[in-house]
Amino acid sequence: MKKFVGITKCPVGIAHTYMAAEKLQKAGQARGYEVKIETQGASGVEDELSAADVADADFVIIAADVAVDGEERFNGKPVLYAKTAEAIKDSDTLIEKALTAGIYGKNQPKTEAKQEDSHEQSPIIKQLLNGVSHMIPFVVVGGLFIALSIAIGGHPTKAGMVIPPHTIWSSMNQIGTIGFTLMIPILTGYIAYAISGHAALAPAMIGAMVANNTDILGTKAGTGFIGAIIVGFAAGYLVKWFNSWPVPKDLRPVMPIFVIPLLGVGIISAVLILVLGAPISWLMTALQDMLTTLSQNPETSVILGVVIGAMVAIDMGGPVNKVAFLFGVASITAGHPQIMGAVACAVAVPSLALGIATFVRRDGLQNHRCSATWWPNRWGVRCNQ
Repeated sequence: MKKFVGITKCPVGIAHTYMAAEKLQKAGQARGYEVKIETQGASGVEDELSAADVADADFVIIAADVAVDGEERFNGKPVLYAKTAEAIKDSDTLIEKALTAGIYGKNQPKTEAKQEDSHEQSPIIKQLLNGVSHMIPFVVVGGLFIALSIAIGGHPTKAGMVIPPHTIWSSMNQIGTIGFTLMIPILTGYIAYAISGHAALAPAMIGAMVANNTDILGTKAGTGFIGAIIVGFAAGYLVKWFNSWPVPKDLRPVMPIFVIPLLGVGIISAVLILVLGAPISWLMTALQDMLTTLSQNPETSVILGVVIGAMVAIDMGGPVNKVAFLFGVASITAGHPQIMGAVACAVAVPSLALGIATFVRRDGLQNHRCSATWWPNRWGVRCNQ
């Protein structure tokens, strides 16, 4: 029996990951294929492909918006790269293209395959979104723990909400703070990981902690998310350069576990302390001051909320949406959680609006033969008179 396998993965690891997998499964079965799709989502790896699954497959389809884990297992197999949106919109076309896809590791190197088989977004965007996707669980856990601890255990005072020490709510608040502390090195580490693999994790994550340690930098404020993103890309491409060195065979085993982390951390830390730390810290301070001014004035707060809401809703999970989300998360760490509040409200508007409209005017939709339809990067309603 004919068979193909695949992997799906989106930045958040929730909706698009599983929608793409389902579409590929149905399209393949309709064509008489046995299909197994591995999903690398927010819940981890599900339906993991075994060596036997890969060996029996005629070809592989990787529908992903960020870097996937374990591509090397497809060495020698025809591999087609696409985005999750392409799989959701037209899986049949992807299956057709996969029949003539190049061989992974042979006449179709990994980077060339991605460029030739699909019109992908910039690699820089994909690397950034890889960091964002790994950071999101830390944001969710940190935010919920802090919010619940304040809502249930907090007491209003003139200085704001205060949580009594040595209580379960105080512990919950501290756990949430740990989540927020970890999300910056996680963002940085997985940006670098998407560029050059595991060896970049230590230089990137330690570099992110250095970038936000005022004692080490000698500044009044850390470099925040801006510094984290810069460090992520710098560490990733620095390690990629290290990997290109013509190292003697006997020294190769110690490069990723000793030489590269040591050199990477040293170089990144030195650049932050001597060159980049102070100007990025100044920029973050200016941004925080701007946010403070905007949020204190009701008129400008409304304008900021409208802009953030439009960015969230315009492409329903696409790059613009992710920029607004990242800005909201950065605002939390800068002491302005109300910005993330605007993001959270805007996220629910398009889906609720479509659901309510369908419920209220179901007869109108039927009369006009309307249906929910996937367009590039968003859901919409298409009607035929």
